[in-house]
Amino acid sequence: MLAVGSGPVLITVGVLAVVEQETLQLAIHGSSDGKEWSADPLVSFPEKFYPGVSAVYLDPGARGARFIRAQWRVNRWGRASKAPSFRIYVVAEPV
Repeated sequence: MLAVGSGPVLITVGVLAVVEQETLQLAIHGSSDGKEWSADPLVSFPEKFYPGVSAVYLDPGARGARFIRAQWRVNRWGRASKAPSFRIYVVAEPV
């Protein structure tokens, strides 16, 4: 959870390592009080399958949010171990 100011933020997600046959879904949710979170994300990243960096601009204040948090889901399929393995980072910086 991160308290954000009144302006937009740049949210960057970096996938450092991933094994084959798995996906990462990352969404940013907002809250006005830090306790009740939006059911729908303020912004979602496209599914990630490979290492790389993506960024989006978000103005949480325009949607009534004073706090943001990242929420992710991973999925793995195939014949090998079913346990997903990602190494990622998420950064939010004021713009």
